[in-house]
Amino acid sequence: MTLMVMKKQVAEKGKDSRTNMTNDVHQVHLPRAMKLNKEFLLPQASQSLWDSTPIEGEPLSYSPAFWFVSAHGGAGSSTMAAMLAPGGDAGRVWPVHDEHPLCVICTKATIPALERTHHVLLQGLREIEAITVLGVVVINEIPGKIPLPIVHKLEVLEPLAKLWRVDYIPSLRLTLPGELASWSPGDEIDLSRKGRKIPIVERAPAPVAQIGEEIFAAAAKIVTAKTNVQTDSQKESHENTQKDSQEKE
Repeated sequence: MTLMVMKKQVAEKGKDSRTNMTNDVHQVHLPRAMKLNKEFLLPQASQSLWDSTPIEGEPLSYSPAFWFVSAHGGAGSSTMAAMLAPGGDAGRVWPVHDEHPLCVICTKATIPALERTHHVLLQGLREIEAITVLGVVVINEIPGKIPLPIVHKLEVLEPLAKLWRVDYIPSLRLTLPGELASWSPGDEIDLSRKGRKIPIVERAPAPVAQIGEEIFAAAAKIVTAKTNVQTDSQKESHENTQKDSQEKE
């Protein structure tokens, strides 16, 4: 069964815009036979997770552009949200009531964690209409080569969603989320050897910042496309209303 990660419903009148909106969206193939384990699935938030009032000129007061969702306990959503300013930490719920319900699932690179992630990912793609899954962030907690069974499990997930890999960062184990430096859109990403040595309390790790840049671009593309569809639909509706009024006159 083929399903577009971008599942938002748009009016039939916006068909041309809808085609443009889905051109760059990751296409997935969902297995029909796999039954989801209810014990692994995440609940939907009962209300908006973001309740701050936006303040002009203060980007951190704005609603997150996307949300990190933990597939399991200790998956790293709070750490990723701390390092990437545009992202919010949804914890272990789907942010179905928020302004931008665009989700990045977080998981650790272990077989138990990836098994749960598989079910959570399918849940997001199949069953939670209010959200859009942008991809999965896989965080390595040990250095060195990834064991073959984990590689094989990642190969199972790759056709379902975009995967971003965060290699082992030793200092993350020694740093509280509130002490981490964060990346914001437009910030320089220094990939040089010197840049990689900058402490994570002073600058977000370059590989993580790169992931943030890609996620933000994907989120922005979807939001822009959705806005264009809504604008086109409203414009056409207004024109039809004017036409009806003229005919009645």
